[in-house]
Amino acid sequence: MPLSSAPLVTEMEKEYARWKDYLLDLLTLTYDQTIPADGKNNPGKKDNIDRSIPEMAGIIYGSKAKSISGDLSGQGNYDKKLNKLQRYFSCVVPGYKSLLEDIINCDYNLLNVWTKACAIRSIPEIDEEDLGESVVALLFSPEEILREEAAQLIARSDNDLYKTTSERIPETNRRKLDRIASQDIKDKELVYEKVRFLSSVFKEVNEDELLFLAEKIGFARNDQKGIYSQPSDSILWSFSKEKPDPEVFINLKESTGLSGLIKDIRTECYYCYVLTLGSVMDFNFQYPESSFRIFKYIDSKEE
Repeated sequence: MPLSSAPLVTEMEKEYARWKDYLLDLLTLTYDQTIPADGKNNPGKKDNIDRSIPEMAGIIYGSKAKSISGDLSGQGNYDKKLNKLQRYFSCVVPGYKSLLEDIINCDYNLLNVWTKACAIRSIPEIDEEDLGESVVALLFSPEEILREEAAQLIARSDNDLYKTTSERIPETNRRKLDRIASQDIKDKELVYEKVRFLSSVFKEVNEDELLFLAEKIGFARNDQKGIYSQPSDSILWSFSKEKPDPEVFINLKESTGLSGLIKDIRTECYYCYVLTLGSVMDFNFQYPESSFRIFKYIDSKEE
């Protein structure tokens, strides 16, 4: 499995944009459409930080103008911005390895779970004790993707770390983690790969939301323990080695011709993903704004 920091870089850029938008919303609420040039038009706010807000906003959004109603998403020079912001908030910039550990341990309210998963996957191996402790702790995370990625990182580093810890892991979680630790699992079974697939299908839905569906997706191999039938009310993606894109089957009710369909799938496919429509409805309850795109996709595949 090739390791790359490219997915992490992409996600950190998204995180940066998300927090910039959040800050912009706060500035809009505070100052309406215009940040006062000298901080004097905000009664009751006379501390140094408040007077510095116009300058800091200019650094972050890369605009000399004080209006915050336009497009302020310029990339700028990150090093230059950091040096300027350090005049107001002194900080020590961590090294790359320390940064990865900081991302892993960061508050879930500040960084998304998907970003943390990308950070874990970008680490080639555990080579420091502190990092090992942070990764082992993730074996007990409530997030399935973080448990899996932690087990994978330990497996490619030092399996003794897993052996000394595994007895304390709840049995319901340990079965799959044992398979990961022993490298007896296909990459496509992992939540990380399922999210990547769903992201390629539903491009406008962010990965952190797609985690909900990825955890619900069933994986089936084309072997004796694999695909016998497609459940009713489900979407099935059938992958083959010959075709770059999967075939899509929508089964909204029991069909008398289903056995023939499954026979074709079993003989021609490499593996399948199965998602029940009940899970899609649950997703709609959690993320109504994003679910429209998924329902639209299902409708298009039924035609």
